[in-house]
Amino acid sequence: MAESTSISRFLTRVATDKKVTIAANTALAVTSLVVLTSGAITFAAALVPFHCLAAYHARRVAARAAWAALAAAAAGGTTWAVTYMVAGESEPVIWGLPLVIAVGTGGLIFRFASGKQASKQDSSGRRLGGEP
Repeated sequence: MAESTSISRFLTRVATDKKVTIAANTALAVTSLVVLTSGAITFAAALVPFHCLAAYHARRVAARAAWAALAAAAAGGTTWAVTYMVAGESEPVIWGLPLVIAVGTGGLIFRFASGKQASKQDSSGRRLGGEP
């Protein structure tokens, strides 16, 4: 029991350490860009949940938008690759479906990440939790 408590304390400390967070975000961004520009585009979909978490924990709107855009590019690229393998080069499908998926994914992730900030306020804009 004491061992699991010390592990949870360690993980909490690592998750709240700013240097670790910066390193993890940098590694995720670089990995995402390498995957998107290489031939392993179908692997990009595996990174979308990590983009979602990074967007959720981002403090600034610009950072949330950047993570959502990176997730949208990954989802759109993966959709394009799968569509190309299935449908070939049929003109409206090869660019239309990835565009719809990319816009939808980016919008949903940005909305999900922004919802965390909105949930801390009531309808009049005051912060909840007894804070002034």
